[in-house]
Amino acid sequence: ATFIPSIEIMEKEFFQSAPPGSSLKTTFIKGAREAAANGTKSFHDRLVAEAAASLQGYDAIMLAHFSMSTASELCKEVTDIPILTAPESAVRKLKSAVQG
Repeated sequence: ATFIPSIEIMEKEFFQSAPPGSSLKTTFIKGAREAAANGTKSFHDRLVAEAAASLQGYDAIMLAHFSMSTASELCKEVTDIPILTAPESAVRKLKSAVQG
């Protein structure tokens, strides 16, 4: 996550829709949001990828904010853990709802 005020609501949403017994570890990436806001998106993406590289033993890494999705390819280069993005997940959920 790159925006502290969003963490609580994102975690609540996760546990409302996740199967029982699921676990979640939220990582705050200090400076990433500010980098994106200041026009240094490449620095933002590097910070996100560095955070992804530091995670071990997880089933997936979710880039929780839409703005983080630009870092997905860099993240895939530094970890074998599957990378999920908010836009891709939102589209899957919408398709599922529409298709029934």
